[in-house]
Amino acid sequence: MLFSKKCMREVSEEDGFDNLALAQSYNTLWALCTGNGQNAEVVHGTPGFMEALPKVLEQSNSEAVVLACVGISGSVCVKSPERRETMAKVGVPEKLLAVLKRFGYHPHIIIQVAIVMMDLAQSDKWEAHFAQNGTLKCLIESWRDYHLENRVVSYTIPDKLYNFTFGQKSTLIACNTGDLARKCLERFPDCVPMQKFCNDLLGRL
Repeated sequence: MLFSKKCMREVSEEDGFDNLALAQSYNTLWALCTGNGQNAEVVHGTPGFMEALPKVLEQSNSEAVVLACVGISGSVCVKSPERRETMAKVGVPEKLLAVLKRFGYHPHIIIQVAIVMMDLAQSDKWEAHFAQNGTLKCLIESWRDYHLENRVVSYTIPDKLYNFTFGQKSTLIACNTGDLARKCLERFPDCVPMQKFCNDLLGRL
């Protein structure tokens, strides 16, 4: 796919990690790969593409680039055990904590990080890892500190946290996740997805 090769050229440029052109290329691939396994497989197979993702997440100072990089990581790898394993192998999950610490205030970035975390948390190993290394706690704190007034973030995060209720319920309880969900239910009583996802989460806690 031409855009995946274009990304590799842009990453190799001197300012590639912060270049808006890279964000645009990642965004194009993100759209092309969402729900399209064939496109995702082509991108996944582009030499060097997957290995570049954690480097971009670690070194980019651009909100647009980081958002698109997390987004493309999810659209290429979620719902595919093989591609998910590649994402883990190249080190994308290890960079999510730093992304949250730097960009947890950004509503779209926190949503995309939560999507990737939820998918990886289907594995007991990664569910435990995110709790042990502080990524899960940082996700919840970013929601609490920046986004309780944001309706979309506040029903999306409880939905993505649901996968952590099977092995990491104690972590969720320690982070007062239930109280946060109840606050959102009170704040947005007429929001249908809020009622569903927050109550589903509370039902597991």
